[in-house]
Amino acid sequence: MSEERAEYKVIGGVDIQLRAETLLPYDDPNFEQPNTVDVREALRRGGLTGATAGVLLGVTSRTIRRWTGGDKDISYAAWRLLLMYINEVEPVRLQPESVAAQNQN
Repeated sequence: MSEERAEYKVIGGVDIQLRAETLLPYDDPNFEQPNTVDVREALRRGGLTGATAGVLLGVTSRTIRRWTGGDKDISYAAWRLLLMYINEVEPVRLQPESVAAQNQN
């Protein structure tokens, strides 16, 4: 039986268990849904409790527990906000003309 393992990257001498595929934009074909390990590690890196993460992301602490317990997947929007909070990704800056072009499609 094979076991999936999260990829690690080292930042400041600390092993960070955030898989590179979870850091990609949602429309990237290589994007992967964050798992419970990813969510817990992001919360740890941000020094966030369930209650403070809930306030930051606009959800209840129960929802945070469901994400970290594997009962429910974290939404992409909440995941991206969390990644921006811990400075793992930059906010996406859309130019007005690119938004207009997307709306025409």
